Amino acid sequence: FAVEQQATNTVIFSSSTPLKEERIKKGILIPFLKELFPTKQKVNAIYDSVRKSRLLNFWDLFITVSMGWFLVPVVNFIVFTILQREKKESDGGGGGGMFSIHGSGGGHPVVETISNYFKIDAYVYLAHSVVVMSSAWGFDLLKQIQFAQIVSKVGRTLWAMTILKHIKQSCIKAVCKDTPTEQERITLYDRLSNILLYFITAALLVDILSVNVGIAISSVLSLGGLSTIILSLASKSIAEQLVSGIGLSTYRRFAEGDEILLGDGTNGIVRKMSLTHTEIRLPDETIVCIPNSQVFQQRVMNLSKVQRSQVKQILCFKYDDIDKMSMVTEEIKAEIRASCPKLIKANRPFRVHWRDISRDHLEVVVDCRFNIPSATAAYWDNRQEVLEAISRAVKRCGLEFARPSYSVESNCKVGEEFVPGK
Repeated sequence: FAVEQQATNTVIFSSSTPLKEERIKKGILIPFLKELFPTKQKVNAIYDSVRKSRLLNFWDLFITVSMGWFLVPVVNFIVFTILQREKKESDGGGGGGMFSIHGSGGGHPVVETISNYFKIDAYVYLAHSVVVMSSAWGFDLLKQIQFAQIVSKVGRTLWAMTILKHIKQSCIKAVCKDTPTEQERITLYDRLSNILLYFITAALLVDILSVNVGIAISSVLSLGGLSTIILSLASKSIAEQLVSGIGLSTYRRFAEGDEILLGDGTNGIVRKMSLTHTEIRLPDETIVCIPNSQVFQQRVMNLSKVQRSQVKQILCFKYDDIDKMSMVTEEIKAEIRASCPKLIKANRPFRVHWRDISRDHLEVVVDCRFNIPSATAAYWDNRQEVLEAISRAVKRCGLEFARPSYSVESNCKVGEEFVPGK
């Protein structure tokens, strides 16, 4: 009997659950769907609201749409027609007109700015229409949050930000000269001003949207310990990269396209510089990305800014030619002077000296400087010319270079035959 009673209760419970769900659906979902269902009364109410609304005017909307989407094509057509006419006159012998200096592919910033302003007005009209229709439909949420005013303020704020960005770029280019050396400063000032402009725009948008830190976000941040530490470390790393990038751009230790040598031995051409990292193309054509904080803390040698170079070579001669050392050193000097016109003869050392008597050879050091940038094709050609001049001078003196000697140690005893590898 107990088993039958339990089974009966189970059946009753399982059958009552769908009934509750069905009642919930009928009590909440169905009335909501009825509100969304379009009826003749709602359509008439929407029509009357749009017709009686003082904020919506047909001629205002027509002018706004025309200026927003047809102003730029009309101006481009007029300018193109004038350019074609002036081109025909210039081909016939006449001089160029006032539009000829701009070319046919130039833009019209003022016209585009006006067009964008009217486009924003059109979007505001659309937002007002949505608010009016939703209120007539029975939904007052958009009217309560002032949706149309929000669209208007956000759109005009972004429009003003775009204008200030163009004005800022024009001012930076007017102040800084358009030369390769000034391009780095232009890029730096442009990036810093963009960051400031974006920050101000974001602050204005937050104020417009009335975004406040609510209870949920406050409770998440109040968990504090771990999240605060992670956020602090992340912001510290980002700030360190940004400060290092600004320092590299300000001090102008190198620029894009320069060949540099870092203190850790990294040698290559700077491919790209940003506020957080620097890309360097190595001699094997691989690209390495180095954080600016690491580059900023290292010793950097800019090989592209070096206008002079050094060629240093150690020569080894036989002991049999010890009496000819003075002659061969003077001959090498004379041959290098005659063969290398870029040789620096004053204010820089030019030495060809007998430096050492080693165990198996006599050592002569050739050390000279040239007005040729290092790490360039001209440098390597000049180095080859120096080596050829040394070779000619040595041959004229009748000397030969000493061959390097190697000592071989053996563990074999006296009287035993030496076997390689034993």
